[in-house]
Amino acid sequence: MNLDAVGVKTGTRGEIVIDEFQRTTNGRIWAAGDVAGGPQFVYVAAAQVTLAADNALAGVGRTLDYTALPRVIFTSPAIAAVGLTDAQVTEAGMRCDCRTLPLEYVPRVLANRDTRGRVKLVTDADTGRVLGVHVITDSAGMTVDQLARAWART
Repeated sequence: MNLDAVGVKTGTRGEIVIDEFQRTTNGRIWAAGDVAGGPQFVYVAAAQVTLAADNALAGVGRTLDYTALPRVIFTSPAIAAVGLTDAQVTEAGMRCDCRTLPLEYVPRVLANRDTRGRVKLVTDADTGRVLGVHVITDSAGMTVDQLARAWART
């Protein structure tokens, strides 16, 4: 696309380099979705496109918060997560309090009558704030999606 001719920088993987507002290194060009090198999910691309349009056309200066972005590995059982891992919490210089619980405490799993699996809660040891949730069960994707939606509302 000869992006360098218009002053748009690309990264090491060929992605278009953007700032937190979806603006490229050419202040008149904005990028979103897979080309911008972020999380490659359709709902992330949709949010980025809306953000880029709002910022480019209305100058609102909004950014996206990926903290409650759920992710799922579709295996059997499925593995799903939202938020930080205990390693990421430690890397950030916080003290981690991690607990693994049986699934008897998750209403969605009880409704499915299949409590095989585990849920791991990653919390800040000093504040008790939940920083991440990780689930392994057949309904992990739905379970972590519900947790992410609840988390985003708090």
